[in-house]
Amino acid sequence: MTTKILFLSNLYPNPAEPTRATYNKQKVAHLGKLCDVVVVAPVAWFPFKELFSKNMKNIPAKEIVDGLEVHHPRVFYTPKCFRFLHGWFYFLSIRSLIKEIRKTFPFDVIFVSWVYPDGFAAMKLAKAMNKPFAVLAHGSDINVQAKSPLRRRIIAEILKSADKIIAVSQDLGKKMEQLGAEAGKVAVVYDGADHDVFSPQDKGEARKKLNIPPGVKTVLFVGNLLEIKGLQHLLPAMAALKNKECKLFIIGEGDLGKKLPEMIMALSLKDRVVLPGGRPHKEIAVWMNAADLLCLPSLTEGVPSVILEALSCGTPVVATNVGGIPEIINDENLGFLVPPGNEAALAEGIDKALDHHWNREHISNRVSGFSWDITASNIMGCLRACIK
Repeated sequence: MTTKILFLSNLYPNPAEPTRATYNKQKVAHLGKLCDVVVVAPVAWFPFKELFSKNMKNIPAKEIVDGLEVHHPRVFYTPKCFRFLHGWFYFLSIRSLIKEIRKTFPFDVIFVSWVYPDGFAAMKLAKAMNKPFAVLAHGSDINVQAKSPLRRRIIAEILKSADKIIAVSQDLGKKMEQLGAEAGKVAVVYDGADHDVFSPQDKGEARKKLNIPPGVKTVLFVGNLLEIKGLQHLLPAMAALKNKECKLFIIGEGDLGKKLPEMIMALSLKDRVVLPGGRPHKEIAVWMNAADLLCLPSLTEGVPSVILEALSCGTPVVATNVGGIPEIINDENLGFLVPPGNEAALAEGIDKALDHHWNREHISNRVSGFSWDITASNIMGCLRACIK
């Protein structure tokens, strides 16, 4: 009998946010080759949100994506306050929908991606329905949220209650054990990369597609535009580079996006920093092949998918020595690591990388073992272990 999995996470693309957490979409698509999956991808909602975000009207309650049934229930939350209650709001908002789904899809296990508040809702659903649940932690759900004393206690309860805990890095697994997770329940499963999309391409052709001059040194940032990603340190580092002709392309969307133009002007970087905004996932591969290096100056991380994707393209990486990043950038043939928040060290690392001769074929080959098929197979093993 085919295993049936209910996948629950707010981190999933929808018509209003097509580039949101594409790694989860890929993960679930490959998991769907091994079992039956129904996706519940809630959308955060509060009264009158439609007035501020008209795109919400474009998100259907249910859709079929790549052959998978995907639900988008609205989950009530209070912006920037009462976050210790968000788990309860989440659970109460989706409880009726999950009961309805269960009538036609008697799932064997709940697989939730993001510890809080998603994991809290999964914990309550699992208990009410007498089903096992597995929780996957990505990074900030442990590194940042657990800093709050109230949420830390809730997160510890989730980890102790889960039948299986999946971490995207060794570093994250150890941190969850420190929060009270049983070591025997914790499994490390690295994310993968789509090597059919993210593979070495002709650099000149990639630059032609993006109208980037062939001789210009180019640094690329891809990610959410949030302070935790360290952009407030990357811009001063760009201003301090020895190579004053170097250009930085910042791809992504987020709260910091509105402040970036002002920061760029203040540092006299108007002619050296370009903001293409959010770009389709497949187009990111072209940007990575066009760039001389990817820079990720995060203050905290799990194992960022963008690093695996850049390396898969043969593009070297300059990143901060945080979270699980050193587990991937584990020698200087792949890139350089610098301390987080250190702008002088970041500038030095970028300058050094721009002057270095990189073997792109070697870089790409080094991450050939990180694939979504392998990731899905390892996750499937964890989920089957949950089912009694």
